[in-house]
Amino acid sequence: MNTIQKILVRTVTQMHFSRTQKWILPALALMASFNLLQAQNGVITISSDSIVPDSTKGEPGFIANITQISTEQTGIYTLPPQSMHGNRVVNAEKQLNGEYIDKDSEEPYLNEADLEADVAWSYFPIIVEYVNQGQNAFEGGAEHGNFTSANGYPDEEIPGIPGWNDSINGIVGEYLALLQLDVGAYTLGVNSDDGFRATIGANYNDILTQEIGVFEGVRAAADSIFDIFVEKAGLYPFRVLWFENDGDASIEIFSMVDGEKVLINDPDVEGSIKAYTPKGATVDESITERDASTGRAAVVSIMPAPGKIRVESSSPIEVVIENGSATAVDQSSVKMSLNGKDVAADVSKSGDIVTISYTGGLAAEANTAILSFKESNGVERTAEWSFEVYEAGAAPAGIVWTGANGTDIFDEGNWD
Repeated sequence: MNTIQKILVRTVTQMHFSRTQKWILPALALMASFNLLQAQNGVITISSDSIVPDSTKGEPGFIANITQISTEQTGIYTLPPQSMHGNRVVNAEKQLNGEYIDKDSEEPYLNEADLEADVAWSYFPIIVEYVNQGQNAFEGGAEHGNFTSANGYPDEEIPGIPGWNDSINGIVGEYLALLQLDVGAYTLGVNSDDGFRATIGANYNDILTQEIGVFEGVRAAADSIFDIFVEKAGLYPFRVLWFENDGDASIEIFSMVDGEKVLINDPDVEGSIKAYTPKGATVDESITERDASTGRAAVVSIMPAPGKIRVESSSPIEVVIENGSATAVDQSSVKMSLNGKDVAADVSKSGDIVTISYTGGLAAEANTAILSFKESNGVERTAEWSFEVYEAGAAPAGIVWTGANGTDIFDEGNWD
């Protein structure tokens, strides 16, 4: 963050708390200037819609859900070894959800990081004070990252790793917390081997959470640094998805405090960001469904998916929202627009699931849909996403590659 930004942050923060009315307009003007600088410098403004009440707060720390599907279980051996997730975010989420199926048994693979897993996909969540984990800690091997025995932070074991196949490949985990954030600018970081995705949002399973940091692919332990700005103090749900293919594996979650890297929720460092687990989550036992939640209504599915291409013109638009224990969708507040025009959307409810759908046909062009709704706590939420529709009867546009027989074949990665 440059000097101008730091001055604006300090000034706006001070004005934010001023009770003198004469400061309001200057504060708003400076905030607008800061928002412009954010757009130019990659700073992400965190939506205050994500704030959850203090009653959601549980014990200090993070909840860690670690999963593993190793090559020993799949029987798929390559050089180098290739995990099911292939170091891609979308596939890592698929593994974490237990959606990979063994073709022989036609049942989901088992989670090797849960020693009690025997007949179905499962989890064994535990609470960790902070996240500074490496697979070599199990045997006291080489440490990696910023926090090691050399500076008083020996790596901790990755829960459940190595799994019951005694393997170190095919790992996917998530780390869940509620961060206590004040108004102001923060620099956060993840040191990972291999990839990760960090998000903040109303609930951990909400696909509309804000992505604040990501690395997709293979790397040795290295930092990814990202800047955020918080306009309203509160408790923010924070999730880090982490995945590792083969070889060394490690993860650290930290922030910058007075120019130094500090683990989030380090109790021994003044200024460390405080992290809490969501109250009521099951830990220290094997479970088949993750239940760590903020209780907020969560958008769990959007079709067509954001960025989807080669969508058929007859496809419906469908958004699925799961009501929570704390808030639910105000169904009368639902509005949808398509390419700037309001459309009539059907809203239905079954149990805790609210489905919003539009079936009026899609134009053969780039389409932008906007959905808005209110939660029962009065918070209004908006989702905007785009997708491309191809003209019926025409060959869909896409990446073309040449197959082994010399014919051109369309890439079907986004084909419905």
